[in-house]
Amino acid sequence: MQAMARTRLTRIWRRWWRPVTLVIALLLLAALAVRLVAPVVVSTAAVREAMERTLADWTGHEVTVDGSPTLTFWPEPRIELSRVSIVKPAIKGVTVLARISSVSAEFNFLGAFRGRPAFEDFILSEPEIYLTRNEMGELNWMKEGLLGDAALNATPAGAAVSIDPSLDRDIGDVLIENGRLELRDSITGLDWMASGITGELHWPRFSEPASLEVTALLNGRQIDVDLASGQPLLLLSGREASLDLDLNSDLLLAQFSGRASLAEHGFVSGELGFSGTDAGAAAAWMGMPGSILENGQPFSFGAEVLTTEEALRFDRLRMSMNRMEATGIADLLFPAERPPRLTGTLAIDRLDLVALRPLMNPGRGSGSADQLLQGLELDLRLSAREVAAGSFSLAQAALSIVNENSQFRTDIVDGSLEGGRITGRMVTVSEPGEPKTDLQLAVRDANLEAIFQKLGVSGPIPVATGSLELSATLPQGEWERLQEGRGSFRITTAAGILPDLDPGTILHRVGNRTYLPLKNPEGQDFLYQRLDLSATFERGLAEIQSGVIEGDAINVTLSGLLPLDGGGLALSAMLTPAAAPTKSSALFIGGSVAEPVVITQIADPAGGR
Repeated sequence: MQAMARTRLTRIWRRWWRPVTLVIALLLLAALAVRLVAPVVVSTAAVREAMERTLADWTGHEVTVDGSPTLTFWPEPRIELSRVSIVKPAIKGVTVLARISSVSAEFNFLGAFRGRPAFEDFILSEPEIYLTRNEMGELNWMKEGLLGDAALNATPAGAAVSIDPSLDRDIGDVLIENGRLELRDSITGLDWMASGITGELHWPRFSEPASLEVTALLNGRQIDVDLASGQPLLLLSGREASLDLDLNSDLLLAQFSGRASLAEHGFVSGELGFSGTDAGAAAAWMGMPGSILENGQPFSFGAEVLTTEEALRFDRLRMSMNRMEATGIADLLFPAERPPRLTGTLAIDRLDLVALRPLMNPGRGSGSADQLLQGLELDLRLSAREVAAGSFSLAQAALSIVNENSQFRTDIVDGSLEGGRITGRMVTVSEPGEPKTDLQLAVRDANLEAIFQKLGVSGPIPVATGSLELSATLPQGEWERLQEGRGSFRITTAAGILPDLDPGTILHRVGNRTYLPLKNPEGQDFLYQRLDLSATFERGLAEIQSGVIEGDAINVTLSGLLPLDGGGLALSAMLTPAAAPTKSSALFIGGSVAEPVVITQIADPAGGR
């Protein structure tokens, strides 16, 4: 059976091999003839003119070619133009839109033979393209030429676009070799420059989807960009269109899938995410204010972005930055005749108020936080498991951060501090000259000893649970310079201890002698029942307005001056026995806050000791 099949195939081959071989030979000869006669029958000048006309028609601007054209016909007919410029008239001379070292494209031989070549599959070698985006989000190339006409004529048609067939054109693949792009953005005021652009644009026709894969140097960093849109004409005309974007660099990984627009505010709707290993360096690389971001800290952001008429909503927001993780929802609002406004509610595991300090000083002139806040208002509500504020740590805190009308306000709505509760407000106003910060704090039922120790108070401090109220105006908006500000404070406690300061022992020990240490050397403590101290302060010096310490056997009344910066004391302590309220003794206390001394003892003129 197999032998019969082989015999049949042999007979068929002997019958048809000559005709088949002849047809193949004729086709090869025809192709060779076309390649041989092509340089004779196809005019280089005509193809060059058609190429220039095509570029001019597409861009809507004048095209000049300084170099001589080159035609090749193998393996496909292709023309190359060198030293190409695209310009448009200006008030003084012309404005250069693009310079290209060489442009080449394939063309149809029969079309070229008839004098109407059609071009596709372009190669741009060392192109330099200059773009501007106006306040409406339109690019300067999009209002003229066939590409601009097609973009303005395009209308959404499901996931694609519909345009007038007379405006549709074949493009094919555009290969870019070592290009350069400059973008001047009127909306953000930023100038972007990318160099070393190498990649490929795949766009079969104006009406069809497009994809772009390139590598480039942006601000000195290499990036890989994959971009695809099913409606590229809508995107180029500043309207909403489908967009998928992947950007990779050594500092930033970013992804977006949804719908976007180049128009004002860059409205988008879809899944957005980005991450990196160095928040500060990434912000600086992108030209963003970065002083509130720490160098060397990883960061990530993810959200479902939804667009409304005047807002951009970040739903299911997930953020990690500066060792802080947050979830919640935020809205970026664009109210008429006001700066953009960021509002939202976030749940945070750990918040560092010191890291936010640049935001609280919007008047410090040259800081990059200034650049951020001058164009953005804030209204954020935060709940944090832990809030770090210098040496203090607040637990289960609720905060509000508001920045508007040159004023930055931080409210501590509630929080736990050293076993008690804390509330407060800090308002920094940006005015001509140095900014001013008003600070108000109230701590209730907290461990005051722990608070004073963390404040660095080195003198006698009460061991007690109590309350602290503070109202101050700080210079230059820096709370570390509290001693240089002015304001008032009040300390109140219930029963407590003043270590080594039993007043009866001090009176007995001092007698008529002077300059003895205030503290009892054998450690006799003052067990009191109530302490209430009020004072005003300015320029590092506090003046006691009212100071009362009530003990079981003796009461102490304080007055005088108390330095906040480690200077010398000037206090008067009136000691009154509870059993003999008409008999009092006065002690004058001097020395340093860390090691106070008793200067003298004077009997009360009313008849006391």
